Amino acid sequence: MIKHLLTIAVLFAALPFTATAADEEVDLKRQLLTASAAHIDPLFGYYHNRSAESIAWELEVNKYNAAYCFAVTPAACSHELTEALHAHNISAVLITFPSWIYLSDEDMDRYLPEKWRSWLMEFTNPEAKKWKFISYVYPEYNEWYAGYLANLVKEYGYDGVTMLEMMYPVYDGLKHNPPEFGDISEGFRQAFERKTGYAVLPDFTNPDSPDYYKNNPVLMDEFLKFRTESITNFYGYIMDRVREVNPGVIIISWALGVSEPDGEDKIRFYNGSDRQKRLDIAAGLADTHFWYDSFFSDRDGDQRIDGLDLFGYVFHLPSRNGGCENVEYSAAQETQFAVCTAVCSVVCTAVLLICAGTDSRIFVELARLGRRMGYLAHGIAVIAAALAESYVYQNGVYCH
Repeated sequence: MIKHLLTIAVLFAALPFTATAADEEVDLKRQLLTASAAHIDPLFGYYHNRSAESIAWELEVNKYNAAYCFAVTPAACSHELTEALHAHNISAVLITFPSWIYLSDEDMDRYLPEKWRSWLMEFTNPEAKKWKFISYVYPEYNEWYAGYLANLVKEYGYDGVTMLEMMYPVYDGLKHNPPEFGDISEGFRQAFERKTGYAVLPDFTNPDSPDYYKNNPVLMDEFLKFRTESITNFYGYIMDRVREVNPGVIIISWALGVSEPDGEDKIRFYNGSDRQKRLDIAAGLADTHFWYDSFFSDRDGDQRIDGLDLFGYVFHLPSRNGGCENVEYSAAQETQFAVCTAVCSVVCTAVLLICAGTDSRIFVELARLGRRMGYLAHGIAVIAAALAESYVYQNGVYCH
């Protein structure tokens, strides 16, 4: 009896999974409000040389019914992927970066309007030029990006959309030497003057200046307020256009948080992200919201953003690489990874051999069936790969 049951179970498990139509049509947009979601980056190495169908199938068998698809550029968008996700009743969300950070100059030239360099934020610390953040105060850019994003959602049939990292990237900047704060570009100053009437920006480097941020709190308060409004106004303008072009699309709001004492005030001061203002605008526009709730620490001289629990995975993004492609593992990481993989393989092999040698009829039958169907080696590889992949995710060897 046991033999027959095991034979049936193994043969059933070996059957290929195929996408099947649901008995009733699923509203892929409204499904997002209660979905179990994973996030994927089609340009990440894990997804290379794979069919869209295999990606959708993997999400389905892991019981996800929504996929947040990173697309820093249109190169990561694919009709085949969204169609495959929809065929498996999986909602597809476009998740992108309006600041266009993480791109090379060559990519910026390829995808943005010719004058993109004139829209970049500037900071008091010249070394901060490594961060290529497009500012939120340029109507010409805002108009272009609104059309770009709305058309991207429509072209590829996304069910939802969200924008990440709408902020001024200077957390704890005044503790740096030299101090780091921004935006202090001429374009930002002109926009600030048009809005407030102040012709100068706060000074962050000269304590003797009458406009030093501590010496002129009124000017500083107006500056901080303007930065916050620039982000919320940008968000509202872009998402209004997206929904106008894509009626019914689910708008997902995003905001930054820091799990430190007075973290909310610190984020507002440094990054211009105001939770209440974001919620106010989201209440009339967004359908759902999630927080990027993190704390900042310094580890081995490399600032990291830790504790981002996004859809089931915890990621540690090394700022030295800017979260960009082609993260190079250290020799220690390579060694640890190799040892982890080898140990997993040895342990799995030992367990299977012990099972094969036991007197238990159940284990004997499993071993016999496994050998006949060629699944023992496959099982070892799958288990070792899964454990190794878990090690990779938990130890920060990831980038978007």
